[in-house]
Amino acid sequence: MVCPNCNTELPKGHLYCEKCGTEIQMVPIFEPEVEESINETLSGVADIIVEESDQSQNDANKAKPHKKRPKKKIFLYGLIGLFVMSAVTLICIRVNRYCSYDYQYQKAQECFQEKHFEEAAVFIKRAIEIDYTKSDAQLLLADLYIQNSQYDEALAILLPLLEAMPEELSVYERIVLIYVQKNDYQSINQLMQSCNDVEITAQFDQYISDPPEFSLEEGTYDQKELLKLLCSDDCDIYYTTDGSIPSMTGEKYHDPLTLEEGVNVITAVSVNQNGIMSEPVTHTYQIELVIPAEPVVTPAGGTYTEPEPITAVREETDGALIYYTDDGSEPTEESNLYTIPIPMPLGKSHYRFIAISNEGAKSLETEVEYQLNIVSLIDTATAENAVVMTLFGKGQLSDISGTSKDGSTKYSYHCNAAAKAGKRVYYLVEEFQQNERTEESTGRYFGVDIRTGELYNVTINADTGAYEFSLFSILFN
Repeated sequence: MVCPNCNTELPKGHLYCEKCGTEIQMVPIFEPEVEESINETLSGVADIIVEESDQSQNDANKAKPHKKRPKKKIFLYGLIGLFVMSAVTLICIRVNRYCSYDYQYQKAQECFQEKHFEEAAVFIKRAIEIDYTKSDAQLLLADLYIQNSQYDEALAILLPLLEAMPEELSVYERIVLIYVQKNDYQSINQLMQSCNDVEITAQFDQYISDPPEFSLEEGTYDQKELLKLLCSDDCDIYYTTDGSIPSMTGEKYHDPLTLEEGVNVITAVSVNQNGIMSEPVTHTYQIELVIPAEPVVTPAGGTYTEPEPITAVREETDGALIYYTDDGSEPTEESNLYTIPIPMPLGKSHYRFIAISNEGAKSLETEVEYQLNIVSLIDTATAENAVVMTLFGKGQLSDISGTSKDGSTKYSYHCNAAAKAGKRVYYLVEEFQQNERTEESTGRYFGVDIRTGELYNVTINADTGAYEFSLFSILFN
């Protein structure tokens, strides 16, 4: 026997369901029309018996004491026998109907259609007691619960039925109806995602929100990657990067995500046009960038009496760029980009070089210090003054304070480094344009021979990066 309320199998002899507490009806429930028929029969027979008894008594008073009337007794016994047979027949019919699944289910349907829901419940539960393997009575009971807004009770019947009948559309229809009434669209989406029948899911596609797709497989990458999140045109994507579940108030996806060095945990959901959110999907990416080799700097740090060009090279051709600082600070992508050999500064200098790949991976640093002590016949101030006087004499400056010919710009000239070409050593005088608070190099250099004081034009060889010197004549413009 099973519980008529929750279909739990009951041990023999139990009067209550241990799961839901429902009382078990052990005595057959007689139908009103059958009971009325039995009562009418009993009443009729009783009236006949009473009538015959009264007639017999009257006849006895009139008859002589020794005379008998066997015909009346036989008639009485016949009536009693007829009564017994009628009662037995009616009981047999009642028992047969009580044990008939088809009869109980038919009566349940009739009561349900006539909106006699309490009577329908009695017949439905009896039908389930008779044969709990048949689904139609259970579906009718679920319909009864839905009619009475008892949604949890209906789901308690329908969800187990769905496991037994995963391709039954009517079960899905009832479950979806319940979730719609409860405004639980997320459960509808989960229900459809677990359904493998394409025809069924097509019936409820407005409730389905497929999870977003990731353009990259999970795994380890040796460079920064761009990750795209994909879904249908009529949905939005929300994502997180900390492992939490996204919400519609969180970060909305617009452009590809850059996977940075280290561990990247991306969790995303899609939301369809009806506001139904998909199941979250999480992908983890490990970005392990290839560390570029550190720059090799020449000459080695030390003290020099003649300038040497400072060069920084790398053997690899992986596209990494070299950056440097000349004030001892840590080099970054915002520092000076190394492109050509650097003239050695006068006096003490401190350089730090680093290589940075396209993905932002940084090499180890190369750090050098130089001390350049030049023995010359002229000093740096004399070299700077020679440049100013020459430019003034050629008319490129309007005065010796560095004002341009048109008077719109102010220039200054500083000698901070030296270079060597052949056997000659030159001071390098760099031109700066003065702004309101700062000075900015114009990229123009002049060379002054440290022994003769002669002024030279300076150009940089595009192929070798070497400084080349040509005599700067003051006689011609």
